[in-house]
Amino acid sequence: ERFMQNLEQAVGDVIVELARSMEKHGAWQGYSKWRAVRVIAGELLEVVTALMRGDIHGEHGFLVELKQVASAALKAYLVFGGDGILTVDRRSHET
Repeated sequence: ERFMQNLEQAVGDVIVELARSMEKHGAWQGYSKWRAVRVIAGELLEVVTALMRGDIHGEHGFLVELKQVASAALKAYLVFGGDGILTVDRRSHET
Protein backbone atom coordinates (compact mmCIF):
# COMPACT_ATOMS: atom_id res chain seq x y z
CA GLU A 1 0.00 0.00 0.00
CA ARG A 2 2.69 2.52 0.98
CA PHE A 3 4.76 1.55 -2.04
CA MET A 4 1.83 2.29 -4.36
CA GLN A 5 1.28 5.67 -2.69
CA ASN A 6 4.96 6.52 -3.13
CA LEU A 7 4.84 5.31 -6.72
CA GLU A 8 1.82 7.47 -7.50
CA GLN A 9 3.55 10.50 -5.98
CA ALA A 10 6.75 9.85 -7.93
CA VAL A 11 4.90 9.41 -11.22
CA GLY A 12 2.91 12.56 -10.54
CA ASP A 13 6.13 14.49 -9.86
CA VAL A 14 7.65 13.26 -13.14
CA ILE A 15 4.51 14.26 -15.06
CA VAL A 16 4.64 17.76 -13.54
CA GLU A 17 8.32 17.99 -14.55
CA LEU A 18 7.47 16.75 -18.05
CA ALA A 19 4.80 19.46 -18.42
CA ARG A 20 7.30 22.11 -17.26
CA SER A 21 9.88 20.82 -19.72
CA MET A 22 7.39 20.74 -22.60
CA GLU A 23 6.46 24.34 -21.90
CA LYS A 24 10.08 25.45 -21.70
CA HIS A 25 11.68 23.32 -24.44
CA GLY A 26 8.85 22.11 -26.66
CA ALA A 27 8.11 18.55 -27.66
CA TRP A 28 11.36 17.61 -29.46
CA GLN A 29 9.64 16.64 -32.73
CA GLY A 30 12.60 18.06 -34.65
CA TYR A 31 15.14 16.14 -32.57
CA SER A 32 16.94 13.08 -33.81
CA LYS A 33 17.05 10.10 -31.48
CA TRP A 34 20.74 10.75 -30.93
CA ARG A 35 20.05 14.34 -29.87
CA ALA A 36 17.41 13.13 -27.41
CA VAL A 37 19.90 10.65 -25.96
CA ARG A 38 22.45 13.47 -25.56
CA VAL A 39 19.87 15.51 -23.63
CA ILE A 40 19.16 12.56 -21.34
CA ALA A 41 22.90 11.98 -20.85
CA GLY A 42 23.33 15.66 -19.96
CA GLU A 43 20.60 15.38 -17.35
CA LEU A 44 22.26 12.25 -15.97
CA LEU A 45 25.54 14.15 -15.72
CA GLU A 46 23.71 16.74 -13.60
CA VAL A 47 22.64 13.90 -11.26
CA VAL A 48 26.27 12.86 -10.88
CA THR A 49 27.35 16.47 -10.29
CA ALA A 50 24.72 16.91 -7.58
CA LEU A 51 25.96 13.77 -5.83
CA MET A 52 29.54 14.97 -6.05
CA ARG A 53 28.45 18.21 -4.34
CA GLY A 54 26.56 16.20 -1.73
CA ASP A 55 23.36 18.02 -2.72
CA ILE A 56 20.39 15.68 -2.31
CA HIS A 57 17.38 17.91 -1.70
CA GLY A 58 18.46 21.30 -3.09
CA GLU A 59 17.07 23.24 -6.04
CA HIS A 60 19.58 21.45 -8.31
CA GLY A 61 20.03 18.44 -6.03
CA PHE A 62 20.13 14.74 -6.75
CA LEU A 63 16.37 14.18 -6.44
CA VAL A 64 15.39 17.13 -8.65
CA GLU A 65 17.91 16.16 -11.31
CA LEU A 66 16.87 12.51 -11.16
CA LYS A 67 13.29 13.60 -11.79
CA GLN A 68 14.52 15.50 -14.85
CA VAL A 69 16.25 12.36 -16.16
CA ALA A 70 12.99 10.43 -15.83
CA SER A 71 11.06 13.24 -17.49
CA ALA A 72 13.49 13.49 -20.41
CA ALA A 73 13.40 9.72 -20.94
CA LEU A 74 9.60 9.73 -20.85
CA LYS A 75 9.48 12.66 -23.29
CA ALA A 76 11.77 10.82 -25.71
CA TYR A 77 9.65 7.69 -25.45
CA LEU A 78 6.49 9.68 -26.20
CA VAL A 79 8.07 11.53 -29.14
CA PHE A 80 9.63 8.50 -30.79
CA GLY A 81 6.75 6.10 -30.25
CA GLY A 82 6.33 2.66 -28.79
CA ASP A 83 9.79 1.49 -29.78
CA GLY A 84 11.29 4.18 -27.53
CA ILE A 85 14.79 5.56 -27.99
CA LEU A 86 16.56 2.22 -27.76
CA THR A 87 15.70 1.32 -31.36
CA VAL A 88 18.00 3.87 -32.96
CA ASP A 89 18.02 4.37 -36.70
CA ARG A 90 21.76 4.57 -37.30
CA ARG A 91 21.17 6.74 -40.37
CA SER A 92 19.58 9.40 -38.15
CA HIS A 93 22.51 10.70 -36.12
CA GLU A 94 22.56 14.34 -37.10
CA THR A 95 23.45 16.93 -34.50
